[in-house]
Amino acid sequence: MEDPIEVAAPDDSGSVTMLRYEYQVHVAVQSVLEMLADGSVRHVTCEHIEDVVVARSGEPGLDGALFWDFQQVKTREKTDPWTLTDVIAKGALKSLWRTHDAVRDKGLAYRLTIGVEGYLDPADDLVVALSRGEGASREQCLKRVAKHVKADSGPATEYLNLVRVKQLPLRDIIEARSIAVLGELGPNLTMSEITALYTQLLDRTREAMQGRLGPRWMEQLNLVDPPERLRRKRVDAASVADIRQRLVRPDRVLLGDVSRQRGSAWLPYGRRGGNVMDDVRGLLAEYGQWRRDDTASVRERSEQLADMVMVLLRRSLPYEAVQPVDLDGDPGVSFDFEGRDYLVSFAQDPDDAGQSLGRAVTRTVRAAGLTGQRGDTRWPLLYWSDGQERADVQLVDSVKAFGVVLDLTHLDAALTGLSPLAELIRDVFRQHRPYVPLASLLTTGGPAVDSWGMTPAARLTSPVRVETQTWEGAGVEVLLLGQAQDAQPSGLAWWTGTRC
Repeated sequence: MEDPIEVAAPDDSGSVTMLRYEYQVHVAVQSVLEMLADGSVRHVTCEHIEDVVVARSGEPGLDGALFWDFQQVKTREKTDPWTLTDVIAKGALKSLWRTHDAVRDKGLAYRLTIGVEGYLDPADDLVVALSRGEGASREQCLKRVAKHVKADSGPATEYLNLVRVKQLPLRDIIEARSIAVLGELGPNLTMSEITALYTQLLDRTREAMQGRLGPRWMEQLNLVDPPERLRRKRVDAASVADIRQRLVRPDRVLLGDVSRQRGSAWLPYGRRGGNVMDDVRGLLAEYGQWRRDDTASVRERSEQLADMVMVLLRRSLPYEAVQPVDLDGDPGVSFDFEGRDYLVSFAQDPDDAGQSLGRAVTRTVRAAGLTGQRGDTRWPLLYWSDGQERADVQLVDSVKAFGVVLDLTHLDAALTGLSPLAELIRDVFRQHRPYVPLASLLTTGGPAVDSWGMTPAARLTSPVRVETQTWEGAGVEVLLLGQAQDAQPSGLAWWTGTRC
């Protein structure tokens, strides 16, 4: 035998447990989505008393008090309809009985819900009655449940009047349904943006289930007392305020995005810890899709490009320092850096000898009131073209009296971590030239005094791990040539199809 994968595992329950845990996360997110839709849900508490506890407002007869729904979530591998026997066998009724015993004297208005993955058996009258809250009125159901929870008829009747069984979507479709709901809440967002927001909701709900939702610095300094630890299991309106804003205002980015690390010094990507590398890869994937997308209009692609530029700028600048701007119907981005005001606009040459491009430049100058005088707002124009990345002479001539021109190679450098975008833009202005190619901008001085010949080593050394960053669909391998150095490379970034 060459591979232990062929050996039957003595205990293979770990994968099943993780699948059930993930399903529970998706179930909790359904209530969070209702909260985002301005429904009756006020907050969702995870893994406290029950799997999920949903607090609702507006219930009749409660005079403004909250109504609590304690939920047990049950899954299984087989897809047969659920009967009362199946529900009893899963132990959910015993768990809810313990919950009922714990909270019934606390003055709460509440319900006890068993959420089952799949469908109830319509031929089983008892489980159907239980789903409608009529379990106590069915003698056979009452007897079986009372025996199961070891209770007398009276307490069991009181208990069953509070119990409901609810059908939940199968694990294969629950995510798709929730994403569809989120799409209805944010009709102006693309599907990739909706999916990214849903991933954010999943991540925050997982953190709540682990009691970790909230500022991490308090945990690290041991400032989290027991009540606060319990509050960290709760997803409320404040926990998802930025996601709500993103749904309503597509021009805003997520508060939880890596770009919202306010005032933090820029570090090469991958050295901040946490999920920064995942965020970088996600943005690179989005950028790769944007470059390949030839179906969207020029305006739509400009708006998408403006969103990516804002994210890049907010990686090294405070969030409030970077804002979207409307330039007479065209997207723009303003930011403040080192005491200077900057305004980024976007343009593409639409194959008409540059006439439309010239009009776009004139329109931007007028809309922004640019004068080109010393102390005026600095204007970098980001030029993008599917057929030609670098800016042409005609474009540079039309801009040079008011600002500077950048092309997609400059954006590539910021995306792949060579330098923060704000610093690249500032350095172009410091050259006092309307256009500075990226290679010239990054080159400092001549070759090293003791430069080495770039020849393969006589023998191969042990491999060096190098972090790589590429957009989706691109691959890269690293070959190191020359003399061995004490300082190892920190990474390799792919700029375009011909340069790296």
